[in-house]
Amino acid sequence: MNKNETYIIVGGGQAGGEAAITLRAGGFEGQIIVVGEEKLVPYERPPLSKTYLTDETVERAEFRPLQAYLDARADCRLGVRATGLDAARKLLTLEDGSELHWDKLLLATGGTPRKLPRANGPVYYLRTEEDALALRGAIRSADRVVVVGGGVIGLETAASARQLGAEVLVVEPADRVMARMVPPEISRLIEQMHRDHQVELRLNTGVQAVEETAGGRALVHLDDGTLEADLVIVGIGIEPNTQLAVDAGLEVDNGIVVNSSCQTSHPDIYAAGDVANSELARYGQHLRVESWLNASKQAEAAARAMCGEDVVYDELPWFWSDQFDVNLQVAGLPHLANETLFRGGQDLAQGITAVHLRDNELIAVTTLNNGKDMSAARRMLARGITPDLDALCDPGVPLKKLLKAAATA
Repeated sequence: MNKNETYIIVGGGQAGGEAAITLRAGGFEGQIIVVGEEKLVPYERPPLSKTYLTDETVERAEFRPLQAYLDARADCRLGVRATGLDAARKLLTLEDGSELHWDKLLLATGGTPRKLPRANGPVYYLRTEEDALALRGAIRSADRVVVVGGGVIGLETAASARQLGAEVLVVEPADRVMARMVPPEISRLIEQMHRDHQVELRLNTGVQAVEETAGGRALVHLDDGTLEADLVIVGIGIEPNTQLAVDAGLEVDNGIVVNSSCQTSHPDIYAAGDVANSELARYGQHLRVESWLNASKQAEAAARAMCGEDVVYDELPWFWSDQFDVNLQVAGLPHLANETLFRGGQDLAQGITAVHLRDNELIAVTTLNNGKDMSAARRMLARGITPDLDALCDPGVPLKKLLKAAATA
């Protein structure tokens, strides 16, 4: 790798930061430039919807200290927005009109919260620390909160608002919560958990509009009526930030389309993280995975590929969510399953493990307050192991024992 080459990373979040560190560790000796809109070094986003809201003493958790990027000799240009990408001339345009030449480029631009149409007044979205600070200040004085969206962000912020004493209503147009991520059996358990904490769930219901009242409150127009709230939190997913890819003429389809080496339709442009629609061999399809693990692992893989390594990115998806006193973990993609079985009962106090099968093949595992099963489950899934189903569903048989037996078979 030529010392005179310049590799640019567009995106100053978790994926961008990990890519910069990995490039240098992988032996790249040229210039590394990181261009990011936020003025902060990469930080942990998961706490923003949980402890960051409920505990005013919680501070930003940086993914790595600033010194790590200095040690990697990364030129971090934070608080700077990239506005154009010319693939033919290999030029990145910044908001001040200046241009940067690159030899290889990584798009780790993440996503932007999907906006609720016709929404005005005290309406909040959550993606950045700035968003969380604004919401943290408002939520503490709120008596009634409406949350639009029954996905992870919606349910986590609903739990946080309820823990702070607010009356909370979650509005979800689907017939169950977390429908994109988990099968109905898991959705029902999560719904019951929220109802047990006095969160009102209104399913099969959409929001028509939100207006601001004369007193500064929110007037929320639902499919089946109108109500007032002190504030509205919208968590209806993200739109991948693909405009630069469109400018460059890259293939875009629900994100920036990349192959198993994280390479886009241009051989010197790569993409990773929430914005990348990735070829995952284990599932035989392209998928855009929004998770903490994917942001790190795919960025590392992209950086290694940029350094010339023969990379095949096929990381097993894994994510977690903390809601009230329940820790939910999901490994694999349960929504692809056609059968869900439980290892024992469905009592949160005892811990719950569900195994998800597709044509009798184990493809995903979900745990609720049962993290001890997850470590073995992830290794089992990563290796493509499907144990005897009777043993798999027997809570008296540790998953690690089944894993060990499969390894020695």
